[in-house]
Amino acid sequence: MEQLLLHLFGDYIIQNDNVGTRKKEKSLTGLYYCIWHCITYALPFFLITNWLGVLLIAITHFLIDRWNIVGYFIALKNNVWTSNYCSGYYVDKRLDVSNFGFKPDKPKFLSIWLYIFQDNTLHLLINFAIITLIK
Repeated sequence: MEQLLLHLFGDYIIQNDNVGTRKKEKSLTGLYYCIWHCITYALPFFLITNWLGVLLIAITHFLIDRWNIVGYFIALKNNVWTSNYCSGYYVDKRLDVSNFGFKPDKPKFLSIWLYIFQDNTLHLLINFAIITLIK
């Protein structure tokens, strides 16, 4: 229960709108915001784990948030791809995360909520594993 409360505190109470909006920007500013978020997110976990646990929680949170791991995972499991068509060939085929990994016809409000649920679940599972293994 403690790890759930700490996750909610770090991801929703501490994180302000500016950080939440800008942490995925592909810029140095975006990188700064993501690092800042991951540090402030992980620090409260000192209440239930040691420095190594906090460090691993910060690093894994950074990887998930910065590189949109959840969006790509959703697109992969839903088989949602985008590609450019050029001279009779498909080129540059990649996973399509434009609707959070869901097909374009899925309503945006539903896609974002399903994304949030899966993002939170992944963070909680990883945090649980770290806290359990570090003891």
